[in-house]
Amino acid sequence: MLAFLILALSYSVVIPLGEAADEVSHIAYVEYVLAHKRLPPPEGLVLGEAHQAPLYYVVAALATAWIPRDELRVIANPDFVLNDPQTPNLLLHPRNEGFPYRGTVLAWHSVRLISILFAMVTVGAAWQTARTFFPNDFAIPLAGTAFVAFLPSFLSLSSVVNNDNLIIMLASLVFLVVAQNTQRGLDTKRTAILGALLGLAVLAKLNAFALWAFAASSYLLIAFPTRAWSRLLRQLALCFAIALAISSPYLVYNWRTYGDPLAWGLYLQVAPLRKTPMSLTELLGLAEPVLTSFWGRFGGALQLRMPNAIYLVLGIVACSALAGYILAMWRGEAALKLRRIFLLMVSLLLLLGAVYLRFVLADLGAGQARMLLPGLVPVGIVLTVGWFVLWQSHRTLALVTWSGGFFGLALVTFFLIQSFYALPLIQATARADSKPIDFQDTIRVVNFQVEKNNVAPGGEIAVQFDWEALAVPQENYWLALQLVGADGGVANKDGVPSAGRITTDWWQPGQMFRSRHVLQIPPDVEAGAYALTLGLHPYNRWEWLRVGNADTIPLAQIVVSANP
Repeated sequence: MLAFLILALSYSVVIPLGEAADEVSHIAYVEYVLAHKRLPPPEGLVLGEAHQAPLYYVVAALATAWIPRDELRVIANPDFVLNDPQTPNLLLHPRNEGFPYRGTVLAWHSVRLISILFAMVTVGAAWQTARTFFPNDFAIPLAGTAFVAFLPSFLSLSSVVNNDNLIIMLASLVFLVVAQNTQRGLDTKRTAILGALLGLAVLAKLNAFALWAFAASSYLLIAFPTRAWSRLLRQLALCFAIALAISSPYLVYNWRTYGDPLAWGLYLQVAPLRKTPMSLTELLGLAEPVLTSFWGRFGGALQLRMPNAIYLVLGIVACSALAGYILAMWRGEAALKLRRIFLLMVSLLLLLGAVYLRFVLADLGAGQARMLLPGLVPVGIVLTVGWFVLWQSHRTLALVTWSGGFFGLALVTFFLIQSFYALPLIQATARADSKPIDFQDTIRVVNFQVEKNNVAPGGEIAVQFDWEALAVPQENYWLALQLVGADGGVANKDGVPSAGRITTDWWQPGQMFRSRHVLQIPPDVEAGAYALTLGLHPYNRWEWLRVGNADTIPLAQIVVSANP
């Protein structure tokens, strides 16, 4: 638990705010609930998550209400290119996001901490569940808990703002109660607790109805050998009466507001929907992104991956462990118990998978495994037991390799994520043929190089700059690269001087940065000679950082012609 807490906090620090899937919309939901004391409409920053159930956001808003807020501002990175390692960040992160945290930035990090606390409960539930199935064993519960705690996808998800952390926690607690029922028999107190968990799960996320079906099927599994049908019906009635009592206000709210209790119409309004039905080829093509995202993919568009060799090794280990578990289900004294655990895991995953498939058929962005992570605890137990079966004569070695291996993977992933967002410092000197350009004794262009001076309409002009901070810039300055003709500008490129990485308010005197900027020429530009100019201005304000006595400076003459 302590190792998980330290790792999750470390992940939370190195993952910049908003650089996790849908995190901006999730934190905007929290801020809206706090500011307006009601659920948000489908508009603005919260648009993509407006359909979500409210429990996570209400808890986060109440827990952080003591923090004074300022305006929630996110700055899209105009230089972001999907799968380009030079621009891993969807957003720009100015100095006000740095430590010590204040205002909305502090609140954002505090909500991340709440996610980590929810995830710690999940880790604890994994331990208790494994101990329920294997009360006289220490190694398997410890290794199974390590799998859950150190899985990179779970760690990275736990360290950011996302309501999946709450539904995973509640699903893990539901599975714990079901495990206790299967080992100890039905109990009215546990049934009441299970009903409360199921009700809260609906308030956390509407895929929780898969948990309702799972709970009902588990009761059937427990009652079938004894045929105690009347007791089964009483237990089920108690469980779902409590679940409905807790969840019905939200379901009624959806019915009255959107016309259906699940607010599916609202989801279809805000989600990026498929234009054509999904083909079988497309469906099978989801296997790779789902499997890789189960182990760990990162970034706001999940565009940052671990090396393929890691996915391959993890796949081989998982398949081997699963084979070991299947073997053990048909031999030995624990075979019956192992079959019961396997049946519970498969039923939960099938139900979660059915809900996931419904989203996949509608949503273009659903090719990721986090909707299946509510089944993480039983998956961890099954794979861990299978690993120990493979190494049954060397249990200590099995414990060390499994637990230590996933802990090592979590550490490697931490440094990998850190490297994704590392700052692109360079060491450069002025060329003999280049005269430095100083912007108001604050920022200097040490060198620049225009890659070509002739271009066709619709073509591109690329310029490489070496920048140096002469003093500490007090603002987030943006460059304006412009192609200017006799009648004014015909093409513009606006963005940060570092081409989408560190903003200038982080720069320190003497630091140097190299960047490459591409200016797109419109296809209808008339042929002729144009001036390529450069200027610097604060973000969102056209107050120029003077260069000499002018606002901008010409860099080169560009000739636009049909035959460059």
